[in-house]
Amino acid sequence: MLKNYLRKTTAIALAALLILNNSVFVFANTLNHNEEKELIEVDEPVVCDEQATELYFELNEEFDFEEQFSEIDASNQTNYQLVQEVETEFGTQYFVVDLNKKQARTLWDVADIIMAGVSWADFFGDASWANFGWAVLDTAALLPILPSSAYIRNGSKYLLKTDELIKFAKTSKGASAINKAMKTFKMSDGITSTARKAVLKYFKNASDSQKLMDAFITAANKGLVASNGKEGIKKLTSIQRKNGISYTHEIKLLNKGYADLRIYGYKLSTGEWIFDWFGKALH
Repeated sequence: MLKNYLRKTTAIALAALLILNNSVFVFANTLNHNEEKELIEVDEPVVCDEQATELYFELNEEFDFEEQFSEIDASNQTNYQLVQEVETEFGTQYFVVDLNKKQARTLWDVADIIMAGVSWADFFGDASWANFGWAVLDTAALLPILPSSAYIRNGSKYLLKTDELIKFAKTSKGASAINKAMKTFKMSDGITSTARKAVLKYFKNASDSQKLMDAFITAANKGLVASNGKEGIKKLTSIQRKNGISYTHEIKLLNKGYADLRIYGYKLSTGEWIFDWFGKALH
């Protein structure tokens, strides 16, 4: 009894300490303790230390992390916050802040860059990059080996100069560093869990539903295609609106058994593609 009381007291004290600690990463907005069914709400994101968080969950063995923190659907919240949008000879370049990272508060607060795969292919002069839907460059990872002349200031942000980055990419050292600092995405990565779950429930036979899902993934990765006669991502003739979202594209299949099925999507202001609406073709 005394041991259990001591564990709970320690956990509460530690939780209070975590809320007051503002030196590290954002963790969560709500916590729900299973045993007492008590919901603790906070107006601002809770900040906490990684080691302290681990200890907190050790002290609260009943706390089910997976149950309490549900998956964030990409259709409702993007991982990136747009800082600036720039038109370049290679396509639209989006300077963004990764919301999942610990945010820097120093002079070197550098924004990541998102561009379409074809834009990166032109940028680096390497056609293989066109195989990706889009890619995100972690510019902060390049700071230790880039000269200060490679940046321009925009408000409180320091953004990479395009021409300097191209020069850097053409060196063996630069090419290696950029590959390590780059996160690539296929167009099929834009198909959200909501859409995937709907597809996988479409047929009674799970195997048939998986084949349909595989067909959508293959089609999405073929990229943007002309309006007729091709499988892939096609622009809609008119914008379709659902739940306050404007849908501009569809993933189209040529397989006769799936010809009337679509996954609809749109492009975010950060350059990411989201496909979250599975349904029948809009004729």
